[in-house]
Amino acid sequence: MRIAPLLLTPKILSFKNSINIKKILNRLPFVLLGIFFWLFIYIIFYKILIYFKSIEVLGDILAAKLLSMIFLSFLSLMVMSNIITALSTFYLSKDIELLLTRPVAIKNIQSAKTVETFLTSSWMVILFALPVLIAYGNVYKAGILYYLELPFIFIPFLLIPAGIGITATHIIAKTLPAKNARDVLMLLGIIFFLAIFLFFRFLQPEKFLKPESFPTLLEYLVSIGTDSVFMPYYWITQALLPLLTGENGEGIFYTLVLISNAAFFMLIASWSGFLFYRDAVNKALSSKRQAIRLPLEKFFSGKIPKLGTALMIKDLKIFLRDNSQWPQLLLLLALVVIYVYNFKVLPLDAITGAAFIISNFIAFLNLILAGFVLSAIAARFLFPAVSLEGQAFWVIKSSPVSMKDFLRSKLISGLAPLIILSQLLIFTTNLILHVKGIMLIISLATIFLMTLAIGGLGIGLGAVYPRFQYDNIASIPMGFGGILFMILALLSVTLTVLFEAWPLYLYLNDKLIGRALSTWEIIQTCISLTIVIVLNAICFYVPLRVGLKRLEE
Repeated sequence: MRIAPLLLTPKILSFKNSINIKKILNRLPFVLLGIFFWLFIYIIFYKILIYFKSIEVLGDILAAKLLSMIFLSFLSLMVMSNIITALSTFYLSKDIELLLTRPVAIKNIQSAKTVETFLTSSWMVILFALPVLIAYGNVYKAGILYYLELPFIFIPFLLIPAGIGITATHIIAKTLPAKNARDVLMLLGIIFFLAIFLFFRFLQPEKFLKPESFPTLLEYLVSIGTDSVFMPYYWITQALLPLLTGENGEGIFYTLVLISNAAFFMLIASWSGFLFYRDAVNKALSSKRQAIRLPLEKFFSGKIPKLGTALMIKDLKIFLRDNSQWPQLLLLLALVVIYVYNFKVLPLDAITGAAFIISNFIAFLNLILAGFVLSAIAARFLFPAVSLEGQAFWVIKSSPVSMKDFLRSKLISGLAPLIILSQLLIFTTNLILHVKGIMLIISLATIFLMTLAIGGLGIGLGAVYPRFQYDNIASIPMGFGGILFMILALLSVTLTVLFEAWPLYLYLNDKLIGRALSTWEIIQTCISLTIVIVLNAICFYVPLRVGLKRLEE
């Protein structure tokens, strides 16, 4: 058996052994969710292409532009993905040290790692591209030749960024230690992803649903400069269009251009590996990792703080030193920007007569959305707080720190930024919706109560179901405790909003007819608000109490 395929055998056997009835059943909900999302993408693109086809002259131009923009996005993401993946497979993989001590030629290791890099970085793009390409084939009624030639066109297109990414990785690893380079590239990758995400959101794709704005969009899409004859996304677009439309074109020429360039860039990747790989991998294995750190720790130096403050400073320092955690604040920032921006583009000016009712109703529904967002953030940052102590939790247990002080420090350090975020979200969106007065005060008070409940549930259930042994921080909320937290948090948010629905109805109805609340309506409102306070107090206190007892035992 050849050496390069033999090196891939452990990966294949590992994947084969991971497939059994129990794991399939455990992953079935996620598989079904993936299938649903796959069908959703297909339906969206099918509807868009059907609409394009109904437009004379410009329909095919728009479809071609859309296809070119999709491949441009794939190409951009694939280059960055291949660089990060190649760093892990070529330099940071746990089997590198073992392989280098065996009588295996470097070129065989490179060949196996190249295949592993390509498959690891490309499978997600293939899954996302399939519904799009099938939608194009169905709308244009492409023949069997279109589906037969797809692999010979799409795979070379994916090999080009793979070759570029592997070459760039060898050069970067030769310049920097691989462990430091991964941190730099992960941060740059997150920033790049955020830039692409924000760019597409600010294009306001919802305008496609407005017929009156479509002529402007047509002019924009037709004039957009995505046609560069020197770029792979142009080649693959021109290779696929003749197969879709059935017209004679240069499809075979551009297919050969893709294949030849794929071979060229993979050859360059192999050559750069021959030049740099041995020295770069020696540097990666012998160098110490110096993580990127935010320059904030100097603010915590000085005199010894009190016990509770010391615990919170410890958690904050660990958070700032962990390059797998603090870059997620950038994702959180983008989430907040998009969340607020969605309210900015609501067509409230087009609503006449009932603008006050609609604005207050949307502000009320905003409490549910904000509660769900806060629950997701708490699942990532608050629920794992206790588990992040890891196998060093014995230090906390053996120190003169009570579990009550320990949980209190976790609660304050996690809950304080969550409260600030929730208040900013509600206050900003209500200002955009022109919601003021009593409704603004109730919204801010309600989101404060919901945040307290979510924080108590997160820290409390995290203490009830701790996972001190974990491979990845992101896997902590994936267990039974994390799922239970999400269910209870979402249930708490939903019940809070439901109990406040009746007082809101009374308030808006009385505003509409221009009268004050009656005595009975005031009593009903007080009862509903009391239930809301009691519900959130229970969600805050009971999990913390149970978690405290669990840790003490």
